[in-house]
Amino acid sequence: MEDVNNSEVRVRAQPGDYVLVKITSTSSQTLKGHVLCRTTLKDSSAYC
Repeated sequence: MEDVNNSEVRVRAQPGDYVLVKITSTSSQTLKGHVLCRTTLKDSSAYC
């Protein structure tokens, strides 16, 4: 996935990372989506 601070860098999500996800379908028990990028809690508010 891309890093929010540098879109040219490809990274793997690690435990503790924040990841922006576009939800594509839902049910009463699940959410399914696609990873957009790795981010920080502070930077994620820019996408809301």
